[in-house]
Amino acid sequence: MKTDPVGGRFRLHVASYDGVKYRHVDGLPFSTGAFNDVDPSIDTNEKFLVFSSDRGASVNGSKPGPERLFIAFNPRSPDALVCALEIPGWTNKSESQIESRLSPDERTLYFSSRHLDDSARSTKAAWNHGSINIWMIPLRPNLWRAAKSASAACRSHA
Repeated sequence: MKTDPVGGRFRLHVASYDGVKYRHVDGLPFSTGAFNDVDPSIDTNEKFLVFSSDRGASVNGSKPGPERLFIAFNPRSPDALVCALEIPGWTNKSESQIESRLSPDERTLYFSSRHLDDSARSTKAAWNHGSINIWMIPLRPNLWRAAKSASAACRSHA
């Protein structure tokens, strides 16, 4: 990721490797600099990329909103499909979801957030005090991708 010289927001980039060296760095087509796009995590086959972005958040002038998790399918394509990752039970949109990482088998997504866990077993836990914690959720990218329907391309459930 790198700051866009025009808008001053972070963009995601890619550098192709030809087996000997990395070639020219290009911006990913879906990451235009209109929003802060940060913390990319791509699967080994480069079919999807999980990242954090303030797209969809209210932006006050030049001040960006909180970053939320998104997934981009076919991220190198000009027609990349970008979907918000809506986590069931996470209704507080003011807390960022950042620093995404995929597990080695790419079935679990780890990320950081100040989100408070309201479940009964952890309400009084010492860690549940609004500091940045590491969270993990099962990741099944197909849940955010509809079957080739342009009008319902992204699903909002897990």
